[in-house]
This record gives sequence, C-alpha cells and structure tokens, in this order.
Amino acid sequence: MPHTPPPALVVTGATSGIGGFLTGGYGGGWVAADGFTDTPWDPDSMRAFGAVIGASILWAVGDEVCPLDELDRVVHWMAGESAGQCGPCVFGLPALSEDVHSLASRAVDPERDTRLQRRLALVTGRGGCKHPDGVARLIGTGLAAFADEVAAHGAGRCTATSGLGARLPVPPARVAVIDGAGKDFR
Repeated sequence: MPHTPPPALVVTGATSGIGGFLTGGYGGGWVAADGFTDTPWDPDSMRAFGAVIGASILWAVGDEVCPLDELDRVVHWMAGESAGQCGPCVFGLPALSEDVHSLASRAVDPERDTRLQRRLALVTGRGGCKHPDGVARLIGTGLAAFADEVAAHGAGRCTATSGLGARLPVPPARVAVIDGAGKDFR
C-alpha cells in the first residue's frame, strides 16, 4: 500500500492576520505563522519547524491579540497548577511568571531578559516531573516565535491591533495552594 503523506495545515475562517500558533497545548510550544501553514502535521515535520504535536492542539493567535499577553496568562496559570513538590515548581515557575508578566506589561527592566534566560535554564530538566519543562518550553518558544513583539515590548510598545480577538481559554489561576479551611489541594 503506498504511503500517503499527512496533509498540510489548512487555516480557514481567519478574520485577521495570524501572528503565530500554539502547538501541542499549554505544555507545547509557539511557532511564528510565516511558512507554518505549509507544514505537514506529523511529528518529524513539526519538530523540524520547532513545534510539538503534544496533545494535538493547534491554536491560531490573530494579530489583533498580543501574543505576549497570552503567554503571560498561560504561564501564570501553569505556575499555579504545579504539584508544588520540587524547587523548579515552587520557586522557578512563579519567578518565570513574574518575568513574563513584566515583559507583557512593557515594564522597563534592563536585567529581565538575562534573568529570564538564566531562570529558563535553571528550571529545564530539573523538576520532579515534566511540568516545569513544558512551561519553560512554552516560554522559550514564545520568546523566539514572537521576537519582534518581545523587542517592541522592550521598547514600551505593543503591535497588537486591538486586543479584542479570540483569546486562549485559560482557567482562573490559583491564588494559593491551600484554601481557607487549610486544605492543601495540590
């Protein structure tokens, strides 16, 4: 039987330009839109493009929404979803979330980029599970895929056209891992 290559991605229904794609879900990675829609949806092709299939989720982020705001929302939520059992989750993910939030909110911090890269390296491969690796990959690929937006935010600007487009579905983040009655829900 002849081998049929997997189909390339088909993007239909977009009402604006696409700034990038989230592949594989919140533990996956970001890719820039340029040339990605011609890539077959198979593990080798995705890996060659710097993407992951993961949970087979693909989310297009329109250019009307700031991808760094979306990254900030997801990382904040992911930092609260850890089991809280290892240093990278207890200390690393909240610190990374603070750095990503600083970047997304266009705060002036000349040390942020260096600190963020150092923290990403400290978290990757050191957790008790793969959760911190997924968050670090999400941040690292987001910084690479949206390098122009990172530069704009570093200069105090944002290129999103309105902020009113489809946003990633992110549940409310936990404020604490212990509720008012003292129950630990990790």
